[in-house]
Formats: sequence, C-alpha cells, structure tokens
Amino acid sequence: QSGRLLLDIGRSEADLLAVSGGVNLGGTLQFAVASGERLARGSEFTVMSWGERRNNSQFDSLDFSQASGYRFATRYDTRSLSVTVTAIPFVWTGAPSGGFWDVVNNWNQGQDGLPQAGDTVLLGGADTRIRSVHSVGELSGNGSLRLEGGGHLLISGPGASAAWLCSRASQQ
Repeated sequence: QSGRLLLDIGRSEADLLAVSGGVNLGGTLQFAVASGERLARGSEFTVMSWGERRNNSQFDSLDFSQASGYRFATRYDTRSLSVTVTAIPFVWTGAPSGGFWDVVNNWNQGQDGLPQAGDTVLLGGADTRIRSVHSVGELSGNGSLRLEGGGHLLISGPGASAAWLCSRASQQ
C-alpha cells in the first residue's frame, strides 16, 4: 500500500474515513488543522474506522507537519484510529513590554489558559516577566525573558529557537 490521505481536524470535529469492510493500512495519513480553527488540549477525534484491520496493519507514516505547534497522541483500536491533542501552540498576545507570563489574557487572547509542559510558545519580540515556575515544550522568538523572585522556566522539548536575552531581577 502506498499513497497519501489528508484529513482536516477542527475544534469540534474532524474528517472521518469510514470503511465498512476489511482494511490493510499503509502509506501516509497526513493531518492539517482546518482553516481558522484552534484545537483544544485533550480533544479526541476518530479519524478512521473499519470493519476489520487485517494483519494488525498500521499506516507507514502519520504526518502532522501541517498542524504546526500542536502535538498529538494516536491510538489504533480494534475498529478505529483516533488522535488526541496533547499540546497546543501559545502565541503571546499581551503587552510588548513588561507583561507577566502567568496572566491568562496574555496568551491566545485568553482563550486557552496558560502554556503547559509540552506546549509550543511563540513570543515574538515580547519582553516577558516570569515570577513563578513554568514548563513548556518549545520556545521561539527574539524577545527577552526576565526571571523575577522565584521565576523559573523549564524547556523540555527540542529546545529554544532564536536568541533569548534572559535576566534575573536584582534582589533588594
């Protein structure tokens, strides 16, 4: 088996390929976030169902490259394949200078809470102040991070891209 199938995932639904009989899976199953949609962490979607999965087959590749910033877990069941959103991208929407990391409204217009471990954070050129402990998967931008008091930032993914100026506020 070879070939490629593209499925769109939206905030509340996803494309579904339903096969009533038996399948031998192969090729590439590619995923994209539907235009204008933001996915929610923890959302689960059944993207394919079948009557019988022959030889316990699986796709050769599950390609999430068109769902930039999101992370997914996949699960093959007896009669279906599902994907679960495990991490989402966070874009700084707060003040360009002096905004606090732990203020919900500074991220994604306040729609998704705060970035968590595994999430992708896009700060742009913001000057951001961190005053408590936070974890993320990836961090990109070219702004500055100021660690205040007990401020810590753990980057647990592939790392930080771009150059960051980090400073610790002086203790008085």
